Amino acid sequence: MHKLNKSFLVGFLILFGVNVDSFGQTKDFQSWNSMVIDWNLSPFLVELELDYNSLLSGSEDWSEYAMQPSVEYYPNASIDLFAGVYLTDTKQTATIDTKEVRPLIGFRWNNMDRSIY
Repeated sequence: MHKLNKSFLVGFLILFGVNVDSFGQTKDFQSWNSMVIDWNLSPFLVELELDYNSLLSGSEDWSEYAMQPSVEYYPNASIDLFAGVYLTDTKQTATIDTKEVRPLIGFRWNNMDRSIY
C-alpha cells in the first residue's frame, strides 16, 4: 500500500472510527448554512465566509449570523500565512444577544511530497 494511502487510512480511522456522543448538544433540529467566496490573487488568497445557523425546534429561540473575512499568503510551496477576523451576532435567548470578535493569525507548514499528486 502506498505511503499516502496508509496515512489517509490511519487518519480516517482515528477521526471516524470512534463514536463519541456530545453531551452538551441538543437533540433539537438545527440548520447550519455557510457560503464561502474566494478571490485568488496569486500569491494571495482573499476569502469571505458567511454563515447563518439556527435552532428550528425546541424551547429556545437561538440563531447566529457570522462573517469571517481572511487573507492567506503563500511565500513558497511549504508555508502558508493567514490572518482574519471572525465576527458573530448570536441571539442566545429571547432577551440575550451576544456579539463576538475573534482575531485569527497563523501559519501552515505543508510537509507533503507534492510529486504524489
